[in-house]
Amino acid sequence: GVEISYNLSIDAFKAFYLQNIKQGDEVFRPIHQQVFLRLTEAVMDNGMGQIVAARKSTGELISAILLLKHKGRAINLINTSNTFSKQTGAMHMLLDELICKILKDCVLFDFEGSTIPGVARFYQSFGARTETYFRYESKFIKQLRQR
Repeated sequence: GVEISYNLSIDAFKAFYLQNIKQGDEVFRPIHQQVFLRLTEAVMDNGMGQIVAARKSTGELISAILLLKHKGRAINLINTSNTFSKQTGAMHMLLDELICKILKDCVLFDFEGSTIPGVARFYQSFGARTETYFRYESKFIKQLRQR
């Protein structure tokens, strides 16, 4: 069986994510690892995050999600799974459990979307709807970030 844990440590989450992400993939570069580590720590340090995990009955970690909770919204900020989880659908079970549990406390569960077709279909299977987000760019802001 698979068990849900609501108290996975930040260190275990970071290690599991980095172990399962395709680090050799040209999409995941060293800068992405730095951003991941800073974002994860900032969310948890500010008390806005919760890490939920799925484990085999042997205790082996197979899926994990970092949720950001803010203003009645639970945001699926970062999730990761190993091969076993992908083969058995453990992430489906984990998200289903979270949606049922989180919606008691939050008005909205935000999947954070994806431009990857398979991931987008996965989120849509839970009833996710597309939401438009606007992007604003400013030369002034870019100059500030470069300093």
